[in-house]
Amino acid sequence: MYDALVIGSGMGGLGTALFLAKAGMKVLVLEKNRQFGGALQIFSRDKQILDTGVHYVGSLGKDEALGRYFRYFGIYDKLDFVQMDTDVYDRVCFRDEAPVHFAQGFEHHADVLSERFPHKHREIHAYVKMLAEMPEQFPFFSFRPGETDPLANPYSGKNAFAYIYEMTVGDMPLTRALFGAGILYDLRPQSTSLYTHGIIMGSYIRSAWRFKKGGAQIARQMIRAGREMGVEYRNYAEVSEILTDSDGVTGVKLNDGEVIPARRIISNIHPHSTLDLLKENRFMRSSYIERVHNLPDSLGCFSAQFVMQPEALPYENFNTYYTRSGGLPVYEKDGFPNTMGIFPSLDEDAQAYTRVLNVMTYMHPDETAAWNKTFRTEPHYTESRGAEYEDFKSSKEEAIVQALEELYPGFGAGVQNVYSSTSLTFRDYLGSPDGSLYGILQDSASPASSLFSPRTKVPGLFLTGQNLNLHGILGVSISSAVTAAAILGQEWMASEMRSV
Repeated sequence: MYDALVIGSGMGGLGTALFLAKAGMKVLVLEKNRQFGGALQIFSRDKQILDTGVHYVGSLGKDEALGRYFRYFGIYDKLDFVQMDTDVYDRVCFRDEAPVHFAQGFEHHADVLSERFPHKHREIHAYVKMLAEMPEQFPFFSFRPGETDPLANPYSGKNAFAYIYEMTVGDMPLTRALFGAGILYDLRPQSTSLYTHGIIMGSYIRSAWRFKKGGAQIARQMIRAGREMGVEYRNYAEVSEILTDSDGVTGVKLNDGEVIPARRIISNIHPHSTLDLLKENRFMRSSYIERVHNLPDSLGCFSAQFVMQPEALPYENFNTYYTRSGGLPVYEKDGFPNTMGIFPSLDEDAQAYTRVLNVMTYMHPDETAAWNKTFRTEPHYTESRGAEYEDFKSSKEEAIVQALEELYPGFGAGVQNVYSSTSLTFRDYLGSPDGSLYGILQDSASPASSLFSPRTKVPGLFLTGQNLNLHGILGVSISSAVTAAAILGQEWMASEMRSV
């Protein structure tokens, strides 16, 4: 009998398992795929490492939020990462306009933005002050326990676009620039909350870092630390049912029929999928289940990894966000790709060229609906999605190359190979029903409808991961602490956090 069983080995599940193991619990982590780590997974092509999701992280300084979580997990000194350019960690570009640079350090960031928009010096400094102060109101961002009820968060009910547009006194070029990295959180002017925008952008401004040779090292070190504390990990172990009796959860059943008893279940998968695993619903009203299933998801992603010929593309120690239209960096049905995130890979110190350029852009699930019944992971594996699917991907790749030529003239001639994935790939490997990037879409107009507590109505069933708080490595690390605190208590968590 396990004290706790974690479904899904993404960062939220791995972090929760470590917290519980440190409290002396017997913990098992189940992963349906071969690789552990969720979005931390990598793959290799042309003798190059291709990262699926972790292109850079924020607040990884030793005494900053993510740095303190990694020190607590015991992995900080075992990771290989470098700080990005302090003067420009992100470059925001719009067609036929001078780029906007995002710098590290709040005062430095405000000064650099003010050089680009000198007529808005006062407004920019007020905006950056808000970004710097916001995390201090949310204890787990400062690695200290406190109020964790998401409904007590005042920033979740404030619309980011309305707030910033008003703060900048209607200066649309500045407003648009401040949202230039909006693909990091699926920017929706009508619904994105100030909390989502502010915490994510503030974490990078505090400090921005890139991992050498991919982010999979995070999962490897988390699992190594967990095994030293007795955590067990099983791959190719897909849960088909969460078992319950009249008192709550009793364990899980796997696809092969194996039953694993456990006192607690922590689900690190999508809430839709979690509810689907409750075949015998004793504790939730059908109306609640229907409401959760009707919550909209964030958009999916078309991701292209360009393996470059040697010395074809100079390495830049910053990322580029490029929006080709004159509007906000949002999804547009026509004119693919309207907005892109462009991330050079890092292999070594002071490298002059990059061998892999990672590009991500929006994708609506309707675009891949014709291939929804094909799968690329066991036990549902199908041999191929077909020639039409490959042609579909090739057309997307060609459109991205043409767009990149606008930033890097001659780019196409330097490409050795390209490997791309659609929202179906994210669905198969990350378990998100529609292949969404960031799970359930949070709406600032009605935050209570899309926010989840770590405790569910089923005794012994808990949630963790990106749908609990925020996505991203920092967001799900915080979610793991919030879930662990719900199980172990605030006093235990306070003691643990004081130890780091």
